[in-house]
Amino acid sequence: MLDLSDKFNDPRALVLSPDIAIEIANAIVSEHGDYYRIVTSACEKWLSCLRVRPPEACFLSSVKKTISSLPDEVETFREQMCKTFTGKVPTFRKKDYWP
Repeated sequence: MLDLSDKFNDPRALVLSPDIAIEIANAIVSEHGDYYRIVTSACEKWLSCLRVRPPEACFLSSVKKTISSLPDEVETFREQMCKTFTGKVPTFRKKDYWP
């Protein structure tokens, strides 16, 4: 696979490599119920695999900024996402995501 050549040097290749994608998915599904722990586990797994070089530092900084801006409580996140997508995405239905 093409991603094997630079998966530890490029954050996008890392996430797309099958073995790391499976590890990240396992980190996500191993956490039950707490949205913040799920996001943190996935990010920690991803970061632990990456050797950051200056060109990728900008991308990683952007990811960290996005993650740090996420609300701590899942209900707050749900409300924020519903406000964001209701009326803007014709097929968005809250019940499809949060019963």
